[in-house]
Amino acid sequence: MVKIGGTVGEAIKSTSPIDQFLAVRESKDTVLERFRLMLVGPPKEGKTFCAATASDYFPEKLPAKEMTSLTDMFWCLLDTGGLDGFAEQNLSIPHMDLSNVPSLYIIQAMKAFHEEAAKRIEAGITKTIVYDGLTVLDKLLLARLMKDYEKWGLYQALLAEHLKVFEMARALSCNVIFIAHGRAVASPESPDASAKQVAAGITPSMIEMDLSGQIASFYRGSMSLIMPVASRGTLGSEEYILYPHGAKGFAGYTRFANLEKEEPAHLGKLFKKIRANQPH
Repeated sequence: MVKIGGTVGEAIKSTSPIDQFLAVRESKDTVLERFRLMLVGPPKEGKTFCAATASDYFPEKLPAKEMTSLTDMFWCLLDTGGLDGFAEQNLSIPHMDLSNVPSLYIIQAMKAFHEEAAKRIEAGITKTIVYDGLTVLDKLLLARLMKDYEKWGLYQALLAEHLKVFEMARALSCNVIFIAHGRAVASPESPDASAKQVAAGITPSMIEMDLSGQIASFYRGSMSLIMPVASRGTLGSEEYILYPHGAKGFAGYTRFANLEKEEPAHLGKLFKKIRANQPH
């Protein structure tokens, strides 16, 4: 809060909740200090495991030699079974499971998640928050609002609800990763591509993220990185790839010029590569 007193133009600054945000800094010192990104793609293409590689504790090889907790992460689990498969890789992730919360109470549940996240961040425990998945949140919000709004009013109400969640996420002083399912052709190299397409309701003409109306554009405009994730290779020995510039029917987006068309699906290594290209 700024109060004006004395001569014209004299500003007397008092204590304010926003003071911590008003420091003047050099952008070269803040690159990826906190990042916000989105991982997109059809089910079973490696998005969740890729998100986990942002942890400082993610092992070099899987399965880990012993049970490893990725304690610097905190997961908002909206997608039923989203963390299935981690235990057999000897990985454990702190999370809050909201996958069974009725749509009527989903915003209330998200507020509870953010309150817990804020405590963990303040305690120096959590560095990265993951929302898994954004598409499920969209469907829950849509189900909550459909009975009360006509078509055009429904979109505006839905956007307002997404804004509530996004503002809560934006207020957290940590890294943020959004995971979204998508409507796109599954990797042609994948041996079970047809099964994945059927499971996701995918047809070749569906090439946009599975979010209502222009909600996808809202999230796209708020990210530093949007990367499709896809697998290739034979079943059991898949290789997972990030596409910062887009692929597989998805548009990618990156603000960083040194990223290739294909990058290994390891966020920790990707961020090191971005930082290494910054002037010192």
